Amino acid sequence: HLYVIFFELLKNSLRASVEYHGEDCDNLPDISTIIISTDDSTTVQLHDSGGGFKGEISELFKFFKTSAIINRMSLYQGAHSSPMAGYGFGLGIVKIYMEHFGGSINLYNTDKGMCAELKFFSDPGKAIEQLQR
Repeated sequence: HLYVIFFELLKNSLRASVEYHGEDCDNLPDISTIIISTDDSTTVQLHDSGGGFKGEISELFKFFKTSAIINRMSLYQGAHSSPMAGYGFGLGIVKIYMEHFGGSINLYNTDKGMCAELKFFSDPGKAIEQLQR
């Protein structure tokens, strides 16, 4: 589950940065990660420089909602490949996973782009399903 969560968030951040700065940009800004751990939770923040989201952020969690720029090249990448973005499932699935396992996700715009903040609680009683150890 963590693989899916972080894959989706990093993929979105990388895509947004490339779309915002241009494919020809020789020096794309880094995606920074901040991890804050307390006794009752661990928070992971992913910050990108992709320009942020201009609409209502809560819309991004709706299925079939995408902010990806879909063009001919992104739809066809060869006979055995498919687009990595644009279906509108990623953030909705991330939110379901986070809430199912007792965590939360918050997205907000920053001065350079977007921050995805994941909060993982230490108390397993808050989860709908507990992972086996």
